[in-house]
Amino acid sequence: MKILFTTDLHGNMWKYKQLKAAVTEHKPDILINGGDMMPIDDHNIMNQGRFIETQLAEQMKYYGDQGIYFLCLPGNHDLPIFDSLFEGTCKKHPNAFFLDNRRVKIKDYEFIGMSWIVDFPFDCKDRCRLDDKNSIPRDPYEKTVISEGTAMKEIVDWVQYIKGLPTIEDELNGLVKPENMANTIYVMHQPPARTGLAGDEDNPNNGSEAIYRFLKDKQPKMSLHGHCHNAPEITGKWHNKIGKTVCIQPGQQEDFAYVVIDLDSMEYKRFKI
Repeated sequence: MKILFTTDLHGNMWKYKQLKAAVTEHKPDILINGGDMMPIDDHNIMNQGRFIETQLAEQMKYYGDQGIYFLCLPGNHDLPIFDSLFEGTCKKHPNAFFLDNRRVKIKDYEFIGMSWIVDFPFDCKDRCRLDDKNSIPRDPYEKTVISEGTAMKEIVDWVQYIKGLPTIEDELNGLVKPENMANTIYVMHQPPARTGLAGDEDNPNNGSEAIYRFLKDKQPKMSLHGHCHNAPEITGKWHNKIGKTVCIQPGQQEDFAYVVIDLDSMEYKRFKI
């Protein structure tokens, strides 16, 4: 079974066009978009909803008409106020699946998604969590906001606020469980620590130790990640292993980057256009 995996397109229609061309070339059974799918528009956050109802809906139909499974995961810039719309739009298309804390089984393989990320130095904190109970909250970055209704709400005391939220470790423990871990592929927007897939592997602020421990303990077949756009260029690594688990992070900068994976042979190759 062949997968085409990309991530962090941020509503860039040139990259979405290149994605269609890549799918035509490689003919995957499954297309996975690993998060940060929507455009970022600080002036009108409702544009993300319109993007789901127009551009993403068109893509779901396009790939579904070709018999390709389309697995979608929101990222930290994809506002949770649109998750219901996002999932509802997927449900209108038989081959499209909203993957966040959901399990999708396709033939012998199971796919499970998670959009939470470790707190980071940007203002929008909707999907941010502390890594575990021992993590120290970061000082807030200028004005800290989360989405609420049709606007952004400022969080005055972010440090205290995040302490009251579940941690990444908690969220991992609460994920839907697979039937067969050995044939499970996790799609997690946040890369694990100690792999080079989140940037400078010697920097303790890069990557999630909780995700690293989870993958080391559970040993799924594969994990797919994004979020850290320039990590492969910083460390020279776009894939690594944690025990037997293969971890992949294609990165995403000016070029369009994606990875083609053969799950049966476990061969994989990164492409940049």
